[in-house]
Amino acid sequence: MDRILIRGGNRLNGRIPISGAKNSALTLLPCALLTDEPLTLRNLPRLADVDSFGHLLNQLGCSTMIEGARPEDFGRVMTLRAGKVTATMAPYDIVRKMRASILVLGPLLARAGEATVSLPGGCAIGNRPIDLHLKALEAFGAEIETTAGYVTARAKNGRLPGGTIVFPVVSVGATENALMAAVRSKGTCILENAAREPEIVDLCRLLVAMGAHIDGIGTEKLVVEGVARSLDPHINIWEVARPVVEAYIKDSIGPKAAIRDAIRTMRVLSRFGPKLPKLAEELLSRQGKAEPEPEGPSLWLAASLILLGAAAATAGFILSISVWG
Repeated sequence: MDRILIRGGNRLNGRIPISGAKNSALTLLPCALLTDEPLTLRNLPRLADVDSFGHLLNQLGCSTMIEGARPEDFGRVMTLRAGKVTATMAPYDIVRKMRASILVLGPLLARAGEATVSLPGGCAIGNRPIDLHLKALEAFGAEIETTAGYVTARAKNGRLPGGTIVFPVVSVGATENALMAAVRSKGTCILENAAREPEIVDLCRLLVAMGAHIDGIGTEKLVVEGVARSLDPHINIWEVARPVVEAYIKDSIGPKAAIRDAIRTMRVLSRFGPKLPKLAEELLSRQGKAEPEPEGPSLWLAASLILLGAAAATAGFILSISVWG
């Protein structure tokens, strides 16, 4: 076709379907590695890169089922399931075909505790750098080793402890890999100067739909609370939570807390202390006049409760001091 001739003059209106974005599709596909539950993505674009990424996931143990394969069907529906990760290496012959293949590094590390991925472009890391990807994973506690054109990331004890990464420059791919690695960590992961592209927002929304806890979606600061327990039932939650629980016990229900509560009670009662003699005098005067008792609780009962509360608070204060000592 040499040219397109358009004749105007008529108002245009109507509705047409459009396919999903390639950048989002290639970012969402590796999320299937994070769980053993099925993940269904709809309106995937009909692109060779999507097919290639599906083949890569197949080699790692993730099954893919495609619906809507007919030419007349718009978009495709793909259901992925990684019931068990059978391999943790993404070979060069696949990675070289598609830059986005590096995005399996984060989810493989999070799921299996180890991942080996060929450097995009072979050994020439400078041509297609992934240094920010590796720095982010290191900031979250991963051990990185680069040898013979492959990068290997390992998580001690199988789970990343968490941490903070401040990207020196905005990197979409590094933000994506860091997010997928962070959601299964044992702690909190913070990404500052993170990318804010639409595919990053799509990724965050999918991860939240899968059970992740992410704050700051759409901003340059993302805070991810790891959900290692919900995604991995074998993790010892007491070992992870012990420092937090011990700090809570010490500050909220220990001797310090008892003393703090007693001091607060004494401060409240101190405001009523000067009024107690006058209140007692009024009570005795009314009793001497034999006035009929007013409706509702008697003043004697009110005074008794106040005095009883003061005595209990004082006893509690003394007991707290003895326990603390």
